[in-house]
Amino acid sequence: MKRIVTITALLILIGSAALTFGPQLLNRVFGEAAQSAPRLWDEAGLLNDAQKAFIARYHQVLLTDFDIDFRVLTESGERDIAQSALSAFETRAVGALSQTGRGLLLLIMPDRDAVRMEVSEALEPAFTDTFVAYVQQRQMVPFFQSGRVADGILATTELLYFRALHAQAGENFDPRQLEAASSGAGAQTSARLGEGYNAAPFRQQTGEVSAGDAPLATVQAYLKAMADRDARIDLPIYSQATQRMLANWTVTPAQMDNITQVYHACSAPQWRHTPDGIHAVLRYPVSERRCAPWFLVREGDAWRLDLTMMQQAIRFNHRNEWHFAPGITHDYSDAFADLALDDHGYPHDRPRQRWSLSLSTKPLDDRVQTRVTSVGAGSPAEKMGFRVGDRLLQWDEIKVEYAGQVSQRLSSVEEGQTVTAVIERDGQQLTLRMAAPPRVD
Repeated sequence: MKRIVTITALLILIGSAALTFGPQLLNRVFGEAAQSAPRLWDEAGLLNDAQKAFIARYHQVLLTDFDIDFRVLTESGERDIAQSALSAFETRAVGALSQTGRGLLLLIMPDRDAVRMEVSEALEPAFTDTFVAYVQQRQMVPFFQSGRVADGILATTELLYFRALHAQAGENFDPRQLEAASSGAGAQTSARLGEGYNAAPFRQQTGEVSAGDAPLATVQAYLKAMADRDARIDLPIYSQATQRMLANWTVTPAQMDNITQVYHACSAPQWRHTPDGIHAVLRYPVSERRCAPWFLVREGDAWRLDLTMMQQAIRFNHRNEWHFAPGITHDYSDAFADLALDDHGYPHDRPRQRWSLSLSTKPLDDRVQTRVTSVGAGSPAEKMGFRVGDRLLQWDEIKVEYAGQVSQRLSSVEEGQTVTAVIERDGQQLTLRMAAPPRVD
């Protein structure tokens, strides 16, 4: 028999509304194609079909990417969970699908208010006692306390994937020594049924957190708050709508840690304005697909995070790669005008363009206006003098009402021919001239 590392914790099942924090689990698109795997046995009836499909995708990815045979079992009844877990690990041949014997079983018994995770010996270097205890106490139990058992299972499954990813890169697990997580075979967390999840320790921080006069300063303040496990919902870095939304969220320490870890590995983001001047986006290179963009709105004298619209507009796949939700319109779309979106909403760099100039026509102040939404760095459009937010009034002899009037002219004008644009910027009209650049095949 394989040696098995065990950790046991108690579930706390009470009702309250909650959502996850940041680019996390609950804003996933469960409707993506996936098949329910036989490695999931929901005998207690805790999961719906969409949730089963989501877990099934992680089952397959963990097996394909990391050779981990992960199973989830929910059972009804009052049987001893330790005996049930050991029996299930053997009878259901957990680890048999792995070429290296890497087996992982998550057993939930709601009638006993208990959960147990079994880890095969081959997985011990990655899924240590400390990590398993951390997952249960800092990710699963907060969800269970909030009455979201299924979401706790899903969030835990996602965290297991990321631990496997970091272990593959040779990174040891260290919960920053901020807590004395119980560990070792049979370690157990006491249940306080009926109390609900106590987020107070993470909402009683006293450090100053300020919104910035620039979007980057606000995002940096947010990431520091996450690193400090500061879950206060009234921080000035949040928009008013975001603060209202956060009042009903379940924020777990593991989620805050994960946000910190993900964005620590991201490159410096680019700040992109929208023509209205009150919305902005901080974007990372398209190749860094786990680094989702940040939406910010100008409220008062500072830029504040609009997590509400991020929650609606951004989705993630099972590898935490972001994409746009289909059919969602928002005030930040112009900040992505230079990117091409595929049929699933994933962004891609556009092929090389002749001008690298993007225009958008929208009603503003009871008038239809065409404005510049993006200008490529070092591009002909930038050399001609265009800036984001410029209102385009005329292109050569064309009185511009709609962006489509200019699109054909941009591509058809002969190389070297002088083109003239009349724009409005800060209430003043300016004339821009330039010889047309070479065409792009």
